[in-house]
Amino acid sequence: MLKTNYMHHTVYQLEAGDLLTDCEKGSYAVFDEEEGWWVVKVEGNSANPLSTDPVESRAAAFDILARHLSH
Repeated sequence: MLKTNYMHHTVYQLEAGDLLTDCEKGSYAVFDEEEGWWVVKVEGNSANPLSTDPVESRAAAFDILARHLSH
């Protein structure tokens, strides 16, 4: 798990075996699953995806996050 600061927000880049429950509440997480890359906002015991579909790359996931944070 890599913890970074992106646009003044905490973002975790998860690897296989990392858990969303290890991320701070209110942070964001980017991770890869079989169907593609996801970016979520961590809300305690749950995580809300910022898009309805996975994307093809980590860079595309960060593009979604950047659009979300620029609002």
